Amino acid sequence: MDRVYLTFLFLISLLFRSGLAQPVKTAGFPDSINTYLPDIEPKAKLQQLKDDLWSAQLQHNKIEIGEISYRLGKFYQGVSQYLPARYWFLQSVRIREPLGPSADLVKLYIQLSSNYGIVSMQTRSLWYAQQALKTARLMRAPDSTHSRMSAYMVMGNLHASACQQGHTKASRAPVLHPLNSNNASVVLQKVVIDRIPCDSAFYYYKLALQQARLLNEPDEVSGITVDLGALWARINIQRAIPYYQAALANYISSQRPTQTVSTRLLLADCYLTLHKPLLARRFLEDAKQGYQTAHLNSPTLERRLASGYDEFYRQTGDYQKAYTYQKQVYEWKLAALNTDRNGAITRLGLEYETEKREAKLKSQQQALILSTEKLSAEQNLRNALLGGLGIAVGVGVALYRLYQINRRISRQNAQLVTEQNHRVKNNLQAISDLLTLQSFQLTDVTTKKVISGIQHRIQSIELLHKRLYDNPQQALAVKLNVYISELVIRILETYGLETIEPIYTINDVWLSADQTLPFGLILSEIVTNACKYAFVGHSAPQLIIRLECVGTTIQLVVHDNGPGFLLSDDELTTYGLKLVKMQVQQLKGYYTIINQNGTQFKLTFSLPKL
Repeated sequence: MDRVYLTFLFLISLLFRSGLAQPVKTAGFPDSINTYLPDIEPKAKLQQLKDDLWSAQLQHNKIEIGEISYRLGKFYQGVSQYLPARYWFLQSVRIREPLGPSADLVKLYIQLSSNYGIVSMQTRSLWYAQQALKTARLMRAPDSTHSRMSAYMVMGNLHASACQQGHTKASRAPVLHPLNSNNASVVLQKVVIDRIPCDSAFYYYKLALQQARLLNEPDEVSGITVDLGALWARINIQRAIPYYQAALANYISSQRPTQTVSTRLLLADCYLTLHKPLLARRFLEDAKQGYQTAHLNSPTLERRLASGYDEFYRQTGDYQKAYTYQKQVYEWKLAALNTDRNGAITRLGLEYETEKREAKLKSQQQALILSTEKLSAEQNLRNALLGGLGIAVGVGVALYRLYQINRRISRQNAQLVTEQNHRVKNNLQAISDLLTLQSFQLTDVTTKKVISGIQHRIQSIELLHKRLYDNPQQALAVKLNVYISELVIRILETYGLETIEPIYTINDVWLSADQTLPFGLILSEIVTNACKYAFVGHSAPQLIIRLECVGTTIQLVVHDNGPGFLLSDDELTTYGLKLVKMQVQQLKGYYTIINQNGTQFKLTFSLPKL
């Protein structure tokens, strides 16, 4: 049987060397062998592998054919040609499986597990990983320890990718999978795999760590320790830190600059997650210095370093530097997104080509009973599908570009509004400070009171812009419960009444900047009057502020426990009440003043219609 198989491969190789290869059925694949030997760069290396395969077939060297098939699989997998890679790995498995457990067979199973995992065929990937582990455990050769370590690592990685933070939803997915590659036509059987919780990943990682220590390979020990830390980081970030620290010590002692920088960045990420920026800073600076000292050239490490500094400066409040690093990270992410998109298009093209070949096989099997007209219709349909796919990709790219442009414009507008609020706030603060300095030089009490009133009104406007600046996500609206409490406290402190604790009953209401300005002036005027006339000489002053929102109607009530006052004709014409009346008209509302256990001011107005 083996001699017949070798002769068969020899004839196939002869055909593709002469450029006359015809479709053949090999190990269940539906196209000619040339389909699985595409010409790609580097062509010199590929041609050498083809020549080696030709030579091994001429010599009927079964072992050498298996080795070259494995090398062809690794070559194509390395250049992201996963379908040809899988084909040659399976050819190598078909030769090596009858020879019994070996390190080479374990490597093949691991490569096939990786191949299926890359194209998101997780159940097949897990099946081959289990085959690798089973084969490694059956080995008795001296190199079995390394094979077991590799198999444990693959199992750990698969379970780690399947588990979630402390729990996993059980799911079953029956799939068709090749179980016996010793036959020319692959036997298919249903395999049901459960998703595994994180403790299974811990189990396999720890077994891999034991094997690495038996081999006395520090780099392998450090790599597995990092994987354990990454797994703990999903569940308890605090417990991940000792693993990263242990791996870092090993990498430093073995002088591995790339791994040292990477592990320091992992530790920095841990401390930033725990909101300990000062501890994270040491690892960020060490990582940066190590990267520069070793003259490394790794875009991935540079992106991680910039992302770490972005988060560090965010937590320490240096938003200017954070913005600089965030911009770098955004540019890298955009480049990575483009790369991923191109890779996704390539993978879709590969899957499409695979489906097209299978459809071609079916059409050949039905060629005797199908008419030429039906075959032509299928070809037209295929062209229509290709055209539709091209249109869909073009529309998708256009929409994506429009989305990016809109995001950039929105971000720029938000920055402009925030900067405007900041500058207005600073200008108002400067005006208030100038008035304060001027009041120190005045001797007339009445004039000082007038300036003090002006300052309170300026403070209400300045506080409005401060709220807008401090909340860039809502650069055109203010949360009233925070604004009211800050404004009232400022006025009470001005009159030396900071011991009064106002009683607030305020709904969670957002008010636009256009309405908050007159609202703040009214509130400032009413509270100032209470401080000047209601609380002077009072033994137990009390201030109650209520804000209710029912539908689109807002009602503000300010109530003090002072002696109250009667509104004479002269008082109705004071500047303060004139200002209140003007601002109420601007809000398109109305107000009432009642003497009842003190003075009660009630303002009612409506939110603008959207």
